[in-house]
Amino acid sequence: MTTRELDLLGITDPAVRQSYLFTSRLLREKAKARQMPSMVRYMAPIEKRLYLETLFTFITHVDDIVDHRVHSIPVREHRMDEWEAMFARAARDQLPAAGTLSSDDEETHAHVARAFVHTMRTFGQPLDEVPPYVAAQRKTLTTTEYATEKELADFIDTVTLLPSSWVNAILEPITPESNVLCRRAATAFQLIDFILDVREDLAQGRLYIPLDRLAKYGLDRASLEHQLGAGPIGEGLRALMAAEIELAKETYEAGRDWPKSVQPVSRAFAEWDYHTNGLKLDALIKANGEHLRPGFRMNPAVTIKVMVRMYADIAKGVRSDLRVRRGKRAVGR
Repeated sequence: MTTRELDLLGITDPAVRQSYLFTSRLLREKAKARQMPSMVRYMAPIEKRLYLETLFTFITHVDDIVDHRVHSIPVREHRMDEWEAMFARAARDQLPAAGTLSSDDEETHAHVARAFVHTMRTFGQPLDEVPPYVAAQRKTLTTTEYATEKELADFIDTVTLLPSSWVNAILEPITPESNVLCRRAATAFQLIDFILDVREDLAQGRLYIPLDRLAKYGLDRASLEHQLGAGPIGEGLRALMAAEIELAKETYEAGRDWPKSVQPVSRAFAEWDYHTNGLKLDALIKANGEHLRPGFRMNPAVTIKVMVRMYADIAKGVRSDLRVRRGKRAVGR
């Protein structure tokens, strides 16, 4: 993010400007740590970038508190307490001045909270949706599995779908069904990740396939862990994965029109997200259960296609920037 973007959006409050710049730098650091290309920001139109960056910084900030394996659960609980307290102060416009807090951790909380609250208010998103999201994230500290499909659906409704609706608001819907389509798309993306990461998640002590769904295929957690560990992969597990992939595919198709339901200038970002997850889904279908084996790697062709699409959409974003600079496109929010 640059000060030019802040100027373009008419953000003049010095504290808010400082927090937006801080969150932008923080997101670049997080992207680098995750080996993610930071240039993805250029897919979004210039008037949306700092808001999307701030939302993603908020999400990854909370994720990093919850998933910081070096810290014990009590330490992570304490950091969540600090974050929630700082967000509450930001929501009341009672944050202290920068540089007056007692630790770097608290300074980070304050900057992320201030910028995030400003973003939510800019797009008319209810701040009272944030505590349920944070509470659901906190619950993952001690939740290692979900007994029923309803329990997993409750997790998705808060941890996945609340932030997806905030993203959709920033992209600006132009059809009444946009948020429904966005929720379907986000659910599909989450299901695809659950399938791809089942081995990795189990290694970290978490299972995102509900136990009642396992039981339909003659499985329980112990037998799943055994097959993914010592093997061999049985027919029940293969049938389960085929059903999970089919569910993800049906949900993905149900949300296919989501990119068309947002402001045209914002579609490149939504289309890239949809395209990328579609490639992952296709790879899972073609793998025919082989993703369960140790050392499975996505076909390099998938990565190449993702990168080609990414740079094509970045080019669209750059062209959009040039149109704004030349006065050929009006800037929205």
